[in-house]
Amino acid sequence: MNYVDLLPKKTYNCEPFGLMFMIDGDEQRWWCQYYSHFSKKSDDRYPAQVGLTMEDAAAAMVKVMFQNKNLPNPVITPRPCVVSFAAQMEKKLLDNDFKGGWSDSDVEYLIERLRDEVDELEKAVYSESKTGKEITLEAADVANYSMMIADKLKTKK
Repeated sequence: MNYVDLLPKKTYNCEPFGLMFMIDGDEQRWWCQYYSHFSKKSDDRYPAQVGLTMEDAAAAMVKVMFQNKNLPNPVITPRPCVVSFAAQMEKKLLDNDFKGGWSDSDVEYLIERLRDEVDELEKAVYSESKTGKEITLEAADVANYSMMIADKLKTKK
């Protein structure tokens, strides 16, 4: 079997976990195995799940995981709208990678840009000509500047 190991993640209390996806070459079925701890020891609370696609196997695993209400450290899975919006944020960041990031920007500048982006979002919301996609991209700009500020200040005590 070939496998794809998703990067290890952490639960909200920093317990490491991950998902390993394996494809059975003979039957072309995907297997999804949840593991906890960096040893990649299989977690017995979740039997391996099988699907015709990687997405099917992952969906089956998520369903099994959330049915187990007695877990001490539940995994937080973002809502579909959050995942979709985060993808738009990342698209906007990638489109602007040529600018070099925000690590050298001071917080005052980022707050000023955030205010500008909120103004642009408000204009887009009330515009007769802006589509939902265009409004979403403006909202992603607002979210990105908020994220940049949070990123700059994440170690502030």
